[in-house]
Amino acid sequence: MTEMEMKKVAIGTVIRSNRQAIKKNGRKLSIHHLANEASISKDCLERIERGKCLPGSWTLKKIIIALHMSHDAFWAEVDQIKINGPLK
Repeated sequence: MTEMEMKKVAIGTVIRSNRQAIKKNGRKLSIHHLANEASISKDCLERIERGKCLPGSWTLKKIIIALHMSHDAFWAEVDQIKINGPLK
């Protein structure tokens, strides 16, 4: 796996795991809801979560804000996944 592919997978994994950890009315936050919060399309978010595309800096910033994460915490998780591999 190339460095770019690892980065895409790590970013997608961090977004998905943090989205699923957020509870709304006792249920995991949906892709649709996070996409709306970040003002991006559901299809775009799905591709990012699957590691199929690398989001631009502005898109990524909107997703991080919608997840209520700090920039530093997000990148620390990405780095951890790049070191340890994606979570199963």
